[in-house]
Amino acid sequence: MKYEAEIQDSLITIGPMTVHELSLQLRLPSQDVHKAIVSLKSLKQIYVCAWEDGTQVYAAGYARDAKKPPPKPAINQTFSAYLTAKTHRKMGVWAGLM
Repeated sequence: MKYEAEIQDSLITIGPMTVHELSLQLRLPSQDVHKAIVSLKSLKQIYVCAWEDGTQVYAAGYARDAKKPPPKPAINQTFSAYLTAKTHRKMGVWAGLM
C-alpha cells in the first residue's frame, strides 16, 4: 500500500490513534487507512494498544494486542432483569413458585 509509511510515521511521532483519527490527521479516506492498518498488522509493525468505546487504538511497534473489553449489556436485557427482580421482590416468598 502507498500509505503505510505515512501511517507508521504518524503513529511514531504523534502517538497511538484510531483509524478515524489517522484518517483525519493524514486527510485520507478511512477505507485506505484501514487497508494499510491491516497490512501493517500482518507485517507486525503496529499493534492494538487499547480500546476506546469499542474502537481499536493502534500504536507503532510490536506487542501483544490489548484484549477487547466485554460487551456492555443491551438496555433491553438490563431492563428485563430489573423487571424480573422487581416482580420477585413484590411476590416475596411466592416468587419461586411461579
